[in-house]
Amino acid sequence: MADFVIIKEKKFKVKKGRLKINFKLIYEISEIKNLDLIENLTELNLNKNFQISEIKGLENLTSLQILRLRNNNINEIKGLENLTNLKLLDLAENNISKIDGLENLTNLEYLDLTANKITDIKNIEMLEKLKFFGIGRNLIPSLLIHQLGGIKQSGEALNPQRFVEYSYEKKKQLIEKKLILVCPFCGISIETVNQNENCIICKNCGSKYEKQDLKKIAY
Repeated sequence: MADFVIIKEKKFKVKKGRLKINFKLIYEISEIKNLDLIENLTELNLNKNFQISEIKGLENLTSLQILRLRNNNINEIKGLENLTNLKLLDLAENNISKIDGLENLTNLEYLDLTANKITDIKNIEMLEKLKFFGIGRNLIPSLLIHQLGGIKQSGEALNPQRFVEYSYEKKKQLIEKKLILVCPFCGISIETVNQNENCIICKNCGSKYEKQDLKKIAY
């Protein structure tokens, strides 16, 4: 267990569970030596490094409550599965086009995705504790934003829970339209089914089946 990290041969000490290392031109989080050893870390600030393109190397930081990655070059939300205690996630000013990878973050109260490239609001239906949702300066139709209660000039949703409820309803509608089947060989669900084909090929194992051989499952 460590109480400091090393970046380009320079030490940065953890103070009261907090680690702030922004404006250091970090390209990858893996450049930060010892980070995975700081199990008691509660706040990590990597804002404004501009170059970080992927969220990885945080799996062991299960005590983390605050994660700031604003103003970087991140394209995808992932690598957060183990951070179930996270309450604040700041990913504003990146290149994210899809809201994803938040399934396990059920304690999240603050989510900032302002100034990204997001086109649709979905996959936040599990964020029942959400109190702040930054979604302005994206590619979401202004009419939809208005229907969901609008946003402040800063990009903050005036009613975050309206967005959560909308995401839940939209997911429910999509599920109702899907035919969820399971490959009997590998057990992986096959979500995309072409009703005009005589058989279906499992994308996971490549096995070919007649439709009647496949088992329907509840989603």
